[in-house]
Amino acid sequence: MDNLASLIEKKQYDLVLSLTERANDATSLFYRTVAFLELGKAEEAMRLLLENRDFLYQDSPIRTMKVNFELRFILKEFDEAYEDAKYFSNLPYVSQEVEEYLRDLPSLIRVNERQSSIKPRYSDDEVREILEKGKDPYEGMAILTNFNDAETIHYADSIAILLAKSDSSILKTFALLLLVKAKYDKEVFFEKNGKSYHLIPRQYLPPYGDKNYHVLVKEIQDELKDPSMFEIAKNLVNNFLFEYFPDSAFSLYPKNLLAAAFIILSHDYLKVPFEEKGLLKKYGLAEKEVRSMIDKITEVLNAAERMRI
Repeated sequence: MDNLASLIEKKQYDLVLSLTERANDATSLFYRTVAFLELGKAEEAMRLLLENRDFLYQDSPIRTMKVNFELRFILKEFDEAYEDAKYFSNLPYVSQEVEEYLRDLPSLIRVNERQSSIKPRYSDDEVREILEKGKDPYEGMAILTNFNDAETIHYADSIAILLAKSDSSILKTFALLLLVKAKYDKEVFFEKNGKSYHLIPRQYLPPYGDKNYHVLVKEIQDELKDPSMFEIAKNLVNNFLFEYFPDSAFSLYPKNLLAAAFIILSHDYLKVPFEEKGLLKKYGLAEKEVRSMIDKITEVLNAAERMRI
């Protein structure tokens, strides 16, 4: 069944359903669920998932939870989503990656619930009022996530007010990223992580558009052959850079130090034994400085704002 992923990429969903009709292995059941989902048969996908959820979770916890909640959101089953979150939280410990996902679930469900209940179309004045008053970060985020570049520029003045007034670091960072992407060329002011910023978004790159980011990710991928471990490391990198933005971590820390720290940290998260000496020797780094970098990364990520219910 190794070709199922390829068939999904080629959008041959009916063929996937045919090939997996009598299958009972986790991989086939997963791709069968995905095929139902892609064909717009979310209810069939949800039914199949629930019938096999314990089995699928044992095979791949993160993948199972992601599909579970994606289906709940599509079906607008938010009460059920909260119950699912309790269900997964009561299962035995698996890994730090799973714990991180579980920790973020309440805000993930809440944002999707808000986006679902949001009015399909706001008036221009309503959008500006929501952004400028910033009383509800969930509603603000729901609006911003639907903006294209033209809408970002149209509401740029209101976004600038949001940047200056909002108490939500996540909302401000996301708003700034929109202005950067839209190449907004007027100065904005805001505070983040105890620092004050006066900057012109057009003059900045998003953290994931920096060539240093791609070099770092490629370096990590070359070292981590396990796709799951690489995804953990990449997610940690993305979250870390998001917290630093608009500052650049690459101007503060050498790429080899960051690479070594994230490679080791991904093993720590999964509690997988790892011989660090060879890696440290390869990068010419001392254990003390790498552990200090790991402590810094952990401190930044643990202090990151999370949207709460």
